[in-house]
Amino acid sequence: MLKTSFDRQKHWETSPRVTSLVDAFEAIAAGRSGYPSKREVTADLSLFDGREDIVAFHERYMGYSGTFNAHFLASIPYVLEEECRLGNAMTAYLTGKSRNLRRTAHLQTVGNAEAVIARTVVAASGGHIASLSNSPTDANRREFERNRPPDCHFHLGPYFELDRHRIRNTPELARFSEGFDIIYEDTAFQMYGPDRHEQVPFVLQNLRRDGIFVCLEKCSHASREEYLRRELVKDRDFKSRYFDAGQLEEKEFILGEMVKGQVPLEHVVDAIRIELRYVELIWNSGNFYMLAASDDWAELQAFKALLGPVCIPDAYVFDFPRSL
Repeated sequence: MLKTSFDRQKHWETSPRVTSLVDAFEAIAAGRSGYPSKREVTADLSLFDGREDIVAFHERYMGYSGTFNAHFLASIPYVLEEECRLGNAMTAYLTGKSRNLRRTAHLQTVGNAEAVIARTVVAASGGHIASLSNSPTDANRREFERNRPPDCHFHLGPYFELDRHRIRNTPELARFSEGFDIIYEDTAFQMYGPDRHEQVPFVLQNLRRDGIFVCLEKCSHASREEYLRRELVKDRDFKSRYFDAGQLEEKEFILGEMVKGQVPLEHVVDAIRIELRYVELIWNSGNFYMLAASDDWAELQAFKALLGPVCIPDAYVFDFPRSL
């Protein structure tokens, strides 16, 4: 088991996500602030390019989408379409693995608020997948419990509480002690700090040897001007459809805390490559990047094949495809 030093653990326990941002995230999840005032996000189904499997996943996904998720979908251009593309691939990949190995496949989401993607994947699998999700925000837990499929589990607390020892010795979580087939980190790390070389191995201690790690990260950029140009496109051309000017101004506090924990894409890739041999970029939207990684090349390529083409207009894509 990876052993986190006391100083590092103390650093995480005093990070913005569990200190200065606690009230802000609780308010968003409870619907007291941050809910799109103009309208909620709806998917552009034409971007699915006739993929009926993704359309069906989208319909199920929206049935699990709660208050915080509405805020999330309105904050990142076309992340709704990407979560449906990703979740559909996760469902197919993990269901196939479950049938081939004759065991339940395991999915962990790190962050992901009320665990919309985990609940959707488990429900769509017909009993082949079990999941573990977490959030320090109690309103997210309540939304999770309100509409919870069987075999979905939730830990109320930060991700760094879920080390291998905690999972093995918690009766309701012990089923996951042999590890996860997919771990999906969803913009969580940046809320706790910039130390990806500590965060990534901590999470990957729970990944099976042939497992797949997927992460969604908002990254800094070597050019401040380029970073701000992408932010302008996001805010002016996308977020303004859903949030009024006052709401966009309110978000500045949270965004300011998030920026402190952002790192360059190359830093994220380097941290992953120390643990896993193969890392590939699978999506880009402005300053947001999604990566998929594994020690098993064949498994990674099998998962990528299920993703299909990206579902996002070219105007929001700045850095894809790109060799890592």
